[in-house]
Amino acid sequence: MGMRSRARRGLAVGIAAFACVIALSGAAAQAAGETIVVKTEALSSSAPGSWIDPAVAISLQSRLLLHNTCLALLELDDVTGKLRPGAATAMPTVSEGGKKYTFTVASGHAFSDDGAEPVTPWSFKRSFERATSPAMAVSLNGAPPLRGVVQHIVGAQTFFDGDSESISGNDISIELLAPRPSFLRSIPSFCASPEGAPDGYSVAPIASAGPYQAALGDDEILLTPNPNYGGSRVREPGIVRWVSHASELDGDYVAAATPGYVAQPGALDLRNPTVSLERLILATHRPPFDDPDVRRAAALALDRTKLAIAHGALRPPDQL
Repeated sequence: MGMRSRARRGLAVGIAAFACVIALSGAAAQAAGETIVVKTEALSSSAPGSWIDPAVAISLQSRLLLHNTCLALLELDDVTGKLRPGAATAMPTVSEGGKKYTFTVASGHAFSDDGAEPVTPWSFKRSFERATSPAMAVSLNGAPPLRGVVQHIVGAQTFFDGDSESISGNDISIELLAPRPSFLRSIPSFCASPEGAPDGYSVAPIASAGPYQAALGDDEILLTPNPNYGGSRVREPGIVRWVSHASELDGDYVAAATPGYVAQPGALDLRNPTVSLERLILATHRPPFDDPDVRRAAALALDRTKLAIAHGALRPPDQL
């Protein structure tokens, strides 16, 4: 399955494999046909598209929502928060001194569009291109959120500058400028993208390959089962309605509650693993943090549980 490039160089992301696993879970376990209501901050306070377009949806609320619609090469386990294969048959093969990651994509996945477009390696090629393309930058009037990840891929700057319009290659592989162990933690942000997805930011929902598909209503985001979903993580998905805290509907779950919000009795706090990361910047060029032992001591002394609670996270990280 070759690919032609219109320019001399492209991002070092190649395509070729044909076999994978499944996507991400629904908001919660439910009986077939049951409707679950998730209450969150007022949807009218931000453009709904910024919640459901995978290329720009980076807030906690949007990541929770996309956890239901996104199919990525790797996903975060609901319980452990650790990376595991998503649309890939296994964790990637790492080569070239830690700079190249090669995945195999499984068959059996399809997008929620009427034509049931199959998910292929090209779907992830488009995901990387679209998430940080020049057209996306123009539509956002600034650098796309995921450009900080893609900039580490060989040929990225040429692509950003608009000098390369396509990615070439025969393998589903990603080659970095230098070894970057943390790169894989960003893979769940790159959802499979259908062929007809616009190059720039989309207010309207884009066909998804996960267990759910999204639709916009009046101050509401409606998640309905993707009829073409090929996985088994959500076996009998019902309907999930994301509404604002001010909605008169009784909420089954609360996502990203605003300060002072009091949930209805019985409503559960909805948390899912995200790829978000908060950093503490240490001045390692001068005392005391120029001493590795002091840095290790600081890592042990920090109360990660309290930090996690302060930032609304479910569980703390395990290292600094």
